[in-house]
Amino acid sequence: MDRDDRWIVDHFDQLITQYGGRYIAVVGRQVVASGLSAKQVEDDARRRTGASLPSVIRIPSDRDVPAGV
Repeated sequence: MDRDDRWIVDHFDQLITQYGGRYIAVVGRQVVASGLSAKQVEDDARRRTGASLPSVIRIPSDRDVPAGV
């Protein structure tokens, strides 16, 4: 697991609150793009940062995650 993936795991609860139901791209342990399309988010992240492989993940919404998990 690379450091951006580890950052996503460590901040997952915050990401659900802020980006639930959307895709995000993380580069350098920062969210650099978000949106409803994985392709759009990846393209935006590459354009903004020059990263060849940003970490892109769909963040589940509050409704997708059972309480207490």
